[in-house]
Amino acid sequence: MNEITIRPARPEDVRPALGLAIRVYMISSAPLYEPEAVEYFPNKCRDEERVREFMDGKYLMFVAWDGEKLVGMAAQRGESVSHLYIDPAYHRRGIATKLMDTLIAAMGVPKVTLGSSPHGVPFYLKYGFVPTDAEQHKHGAIWTPMEYTVPVVIRQARPEEIAPALDFAQKIFEEYVLPDFDPPASERIGLHRDTEEQMRAYQEGRWAMLVALAGERIVGMACERDGSHIRKLYVDGAWHRRGIATKLLDAIIQSMDAPKITLNSSRYALRFYEKYGFKPTDTEQNIDGFVFTPMAYERAQPMHITIRPARPDDVRPALDLALRVFMEYQAPLYGSAQTENFRKLCIENEALTEAYVTQAYAMFVALDGARAVGMIGEERNEEIILVFVDPAYHRRGVATKLMDAMTDTMAKRGASRVALNSSPFGKPFYLRYGFRPTGEEQDHDGHIFTPMEYVLP
Repeated sequence: MNEITIRPARPEDVRPALGLAIRVYMISSAPLYEPEAVEYFPNKCRDEERVREFMDGKYLMFVAWDGEKLVGMAAQRGESVSHLYIDPAYHRRGIATKLMDTLIAAMGVPKVTLGSSPHGVPFYLKYGFVPTDAEQHKHGAIWTPMEYTVPVVIRQARPEEIAPALDFAQKIFEEYVLPDFDPPASERIGLHRDTEEQMRAYQEGRWAMLVALAGERIVGMACERDGSHIRKLYVDGAWHRRGIATKLLDAIIQSMDAPKITLNSSRYALRFYEKYGFKPTDTEQNIDGFVFTPMAYERAQPMHITIRPARPDDVRPALDLALRVFMEYQAPLYGSAQTENFRKLCIENEALTEAYVTQAYAMFVALDGARAVGMIGEERNEEIILVFVDPAYHRRGVATKLMDAMTDTMAKRGASRVALNSSPFGKPFYLRYGFRPTGEEQDHDGHIFTPMEYVLP
């Protein structure tokens, strides 16, 4: 078998692909149906209007090829998967999953529906679809209505994503914000675009930019400047009211150090920011047609947070905290194998745990009363491998204080540099603290990190 190729269907592919769908349907699904229902699907596939819609690109279709042999197809109508069929000789080779991944990514919608035959239900359940009703029996046909919620990952924008993210922001700005501006501003819309210096600030990591990704599609973005001002926060209209803006705002604020965060809100976003906790600092402004309300968010300051070296009985609660925060913020970026690897190497590693208990390696904990709300741990005396803070204590300077304690300890030992491998989620914090990348972002079998170094004063 050659390497399987997945690509969009060309006009000349459509009839053969629908023919493959009919053939597989007759083998797998038709035997389960009553006679009056058996011909319904083949007749739809042969319908000239339906065929023409696929040929003209009104609806998406993707095909899988083994060399010059057509071995699979998937198609869409609206927000539903209408076809997914694989040549039986090619079952259990991952082709259906690859076709589904490609089709859903191209559809670009937050939820995907379908009606599954009994034969297909196990595959769709494994993929992540869930039934929305009981199995249906109508007019001799049998199917289960199912739905899939497309997962969204929020992480730091990679260099090649910065320009597309800013183009995305411009598109959403023109759709939702620009209509509230007066004509003079509408005529100067280009001023909303970023300058070369601003682009460099994001490329070099001096300013943080985050993207919300559904597969490889950007569905949201947020960016800041100088650690104190949020410049942009935009979410694709089709993905509104799904918590993405709140998650982006949480993450971008976490990457910033200032006790007060400012922004200029459009009319469209004003209620969202007020609900989050931003407060107007002045009345609505109209400067040359640009309409906005200046707002500020005061960080909650930690109360009675104590930073100290971990005692033997602190170590297990601190590692449990690290695992809990890792599962919430970092595991979604990684595969199951890398998540399990983190658990084994860092959380359940008896030798590492013993090194922390005996203080052969340094660990510091942040305590609110007797409760661990943050932790930092090293390995090999000059490498930090664990930095985690309870989400309820984010944006309160806890991570900075933990890092201060660890770097001070390393400096007193005579170390000149501190190394770590940063996750995409943590990179903005480390850049602000003073770490600098020592190499490009790495992807080792699904483990995504950037090697970084901090020169001790």
